[in-house]
Amino acid sequence: MRRAYMGGMPCELLKPDSDELYNLRLDSDSAWWGFMSCRMTGTYVGHHNLTYILDGEFGRSLSEKKVYRVSASGKLSMFQTYAEVTGVSPAAGSVMGGTLLTIRGRHFDQTDRPARVLVGGLPCDVQTVSDDTITCRTAKHEMNNDNTTIYPGGRGLKMEVWTETPKISLSEIMSYDENTTGYWTQWIDSLPHVFVDELDYFSSRSRGFLVPPVSANYTVYLNCDDKWESPFTKDQTEDGVKEYQDITASYDVFNEEQVVTFDSWPSNVAAVKEVQEVTVSSGCASHLCGSTFLSLGYGDAKTGPIPVKASADVVEAALNSLWTIKPDSVTVTKQDDSRGSNYRVTFDSDRGDFKLLYGEVFGSDTNVTVAEITKGISDMKTFTLLWGGIPTKPLAFNATESEVRSSLEDMMKAECPAEVLTNGTDVKYFNDFEIDNAQFDSAQKGTPMKNTAFCGMWSLKNAEVLFKSTYTKVSGDSYGSISLDKYPSLCFAYKGMLKNEVGMKFTYQDSEGQTQKETAKISTLFTKGLKWNYKCMDLESSLQTDYVGSDYALQEFYLYKDGGDFYVDAVHIGKQPTANDENGVSLRRRPPPFESQGGSFKEIVVAKDTSAAPRISYEIKARPVDCAFGFPLLEVGFLQMSNSSEDAAEFWGGAATVNVTRPHRATAPLTGTFDVEIYGGRAEGLSVDISTKDLKYALQGIAGMGEVSVSSVGSCREPRWRVEWLTNPGDQPLIQVEVFINGIISKSSGDCGYEWSEDKTPIVTGISPSEGSDGLGTLLTVTGTGFSSDNTSIFVGKTRCLVEQITGKWKKSSEERRLYGVFVIEWEELINHTLAISATTQVCRLGAASAGAYPVSVSFPSLGDSGGDVFLFTYQLVVSSFAPLSGSVAGGTVLTVTGFGFGENATVTVGGDECVVVDASATELRCRTPPGTAGPQSVAVTMGNTSQTAGSSFTFDEKLTARISGLSPRTTTVIGREVLTVQGSNLGGPEDGGAVFVGGKECETLQWAAATVTCRLPVLPPGTHKVDVRLGDDGNPQIR
Repeated sequence: MRRAYMGGMPCELLKPDSDELYNLRLDSDSAWWGFMSCRMTGTYVGHHNLTYILDGEFGRSLSEKKVYRVSASGKLSMFQTYAEVTGVSPAAGSVMGGTLLTIRGRHFDQTDRPARVLVGGLPCDVQTVSDDTITCRTAKHEMNNDNTTIYPGGRGLKMEVWTETPKISLSEIMSYDENTTGYWTQWIDSLPHVFVDELDYFSSRSRGFLVPPVSANYTVYLNCDDKWESPFTKDQTEDGVKEYQDITASYDVFNEEQVVTFDSWPSNVAAVKEVQEVTVSSGCASHLCGSTFLSLGYGDAKTGPIPVKASADVVEAALNSLWTIKPDSVTVTKQDDSRGSNYRVTFDSDRGDFKLLYGEVFGSDTNVTVAEITKGISDMKTFTLLWGGIPTKPLAFNATESEVRSSLEDMMKAECPAEVLTNGTDVKYFNDFEIDNAQFDSAQKGTPMKNTAFCGMWSLKNAEVLFKSTYTKVSGDSYGSISLDKYPSLCFAYKGMLKNEVGMKFTYQDSEGQTQKETAKISTLFTKGLKWNYKCMDLESSLQTDYVGSDYALQEFYLYKDGGDFYVDAVHIGKQPTANDENGVSLRRRPPPFESQGGSFKEIVVAKDTSAAPRISYEIKARPVDCAFGFPLLEVGFLQMSNSSEDAAEFWGGAATVNVTRPHRATAPLTGTFDVEIYGGRAEGLSVDISTKDLKYALQGIAGMGEVSVSSVGSCREPRWRVEWLTNPGDQPLIQVEVFINGIISKSSGDCGYEWSEDKTPIVTGISPSEGSDGLGTLLTVTGTGFSSDNTSIFVGKTRCLVEQITGKWKKSSEERRLYGVFVIEWEELINHTLAISATTQVCRLGAASAGAYPVSVSFPSLGDSGGDVFLFTYQLVVSSFAPLSGSVAGGTVLTVTGFGFGENATVTVGGDECVVVDASATELRCRTPPGTAGPQSVAVTMGNTSQTAGSSFTFDEKLTARISGLSPRTTTVIGREVLTVQGSNLGGPEDGGAVFVGGKECETLQWAAATVTCRLPVLPPGTHKVDVRLGDDGNPQIR
């Protein structure tokens, strides 16, 4: 025998300092088999395998499979080591938790995972770990009134033996204890256990807990001499009654709520029609202009390709197909000159000022410009609402609630071009699934889906059988086979992941006049993605190449998934295709609002208020589908927007003023995690969108839970799971303190009990003063009972209050003076920065915290956290100063406010208007001032319900205000790179950190002087863009 190893570490064969073997012998002198013993040298807690090496030709050992075991953690090994717990102190602590528990033992190893401690089934927060000591802070005692007296503890079984009990009944053993004659006890770690032969008559009782590593059915075998009895029973005990509980995650939930208020709305206004001129210039050769194209757009809709030399009729028809212009129309005239083709577009509408048309070119030699010739004026008889860029139909002013609601509900439906929805004698089969969708309820036929449609509200998801001859009409009759000689064209809308082939089951007559039934797959192309597309196919011609004959009749038509879901809508089988231009159908379709973000509404409620006539308001409440959120603000069409924010906007035009406000946004679905506690155990970090299966396994992982069934009975806004207990978990184990090292339960060889004790719970009886601030040097005095003299921790809310103690002599100064209401005390010998302490009084110096009321708590390592009544201490809000004292009347000056009690949620106002906070700490706030009227204004800070006004005023000063007097050029090309010149005064210098932004993009600074700034324009799309000059911390400029 050369060497032996256990878990990679040497296993010593010889006794220390000798040549004597522990135990190494063969079964006989000529045997190959035998026994060996060795002493392990490693301290790793975990799973090990034994190997040894022999000399000669034998080498390293090979282990048989039967020597391996599977541990509770699923590891395969021969041997498992564990840590040992020898004692716990203190033996009792506060019922509020927080006791610093010291656990002594051996081999507290954290090689694989952090040590874990449970006290009474509750986690004890581990503070430190060494090889022989663990410290942790106990949890608050759970007052669950379950009368539990036995808790899980260390590994193994407690075996008790009585040697002087001949021929007794088994029932007597249950009353035996350590005082019964012949008693001795032994801890055993594994079964079966074989008693020594010297024991003749004896009785034994083994107690412990079976901790199943996974949910399964287990069989327990008992093999005893003479008599035995098992406490297991199929009957439930009184404390194991089958139970149902609901786990509910709830929070404040709001539907989308917006209010449209007509503050003023004139009448008897003479309407003026909008007139715009579109000029198209192109360098195309005359013979190529018919294949050079452009596109015109209004709002979110664009036309298909239009030839650059198109006639007025062609342009007029293209514009009139735009859903953003409907129900109005336009009239177009054309005149050519040296600039190109000039199309004069007259909007035949009384709705007022239309936005400018815009052009999109498909070549670098083509240019489109649009100019407004006549600004439209509304007759104010109607108004139009827009939501997400989608307009309602015109609504009469002073419309009823139902009219507004109906218009909004119609807006939520997708509108298709009229030709897509055609029906009649030329159409054999049409289905948009709006009415007749009950027969589509299987995996092959598809599932009707609401709020996901090409037309209307409904579409069909994963319709692998798009048509079947057995499909029924509204009358109840089936369609039967469709003659492809008469109705060869199939058109339908689709989106998603469709395979580039279709299938058809059909019959036809071959060249010999015989009727054949076939199923064919035809290759085609589908556009994959989340956007709707339109497809038309000639079914008959698709078959004629491979199946020569006549009288083709369609029985079934198939679509195939390509790795994901797909949707279909507006299925049409007829004599002619609905459109020759498939892409044009999608362009002419009016989508529902919020389609790109997948949002819609289940219900819309409108309430009209005329109590403040002539003011009229409409309160619109909309309940989202599937917890959608992030909806935009409503807009009022044909009016100009001003003073807009995410939750409010004002629209005006002439004498009309309309305000849109949002009292509540649609609440986002609940996110985050939650913990479940029961039986002293906890399942932590569970996601609110957890599946019922995962929640079931998480709950069953809590000790004592047993088997449960979990079902979901809630919604995305209020997740709720119903938990049904299926089995009785039984009594709870005995030893309270459990230590897990590398995931392996430790052996408890000493006294490992712990008690939550009311007697060991410190009680706070009062505090003084009840308000103050760290900046004022406030000292807080906490009085109570059951205090200890060890290291005290005092918290005001979550802020530590530093305890101050005197360990040497101290005396008051000869001159006792007040500083902010607190006595200043001088001392001769200062150790540990302390003032005063007694068994019933603690004095501490406040830490920094935001203004507000906070509970005061005290904790001692040997006792734990304090109990009793909750006393609140109020941190005061103090504003000491601010700088600078003056700034620009246009706002934007960075104001620094100093004081105490500030926080992230602090707000600052200057003259009653918000100064937007850009940086916040407990003692300093930095904010950008709002615009203001020249002169002094008060500065105030608010934290929660507390406000404090500064002692001095901030002055808006015209002399400190930069001014912008002009900029040039005012127009440029979309490619940018031209130099923009900004003229003004007091613009500062380059060292002030100023910058110019155009359309939200930075204009690269070339030169910066007090009166002139030049920068290079960025690349921007066509349109009017805001020029924003920012002057660092010195405030905003004023535009003349």
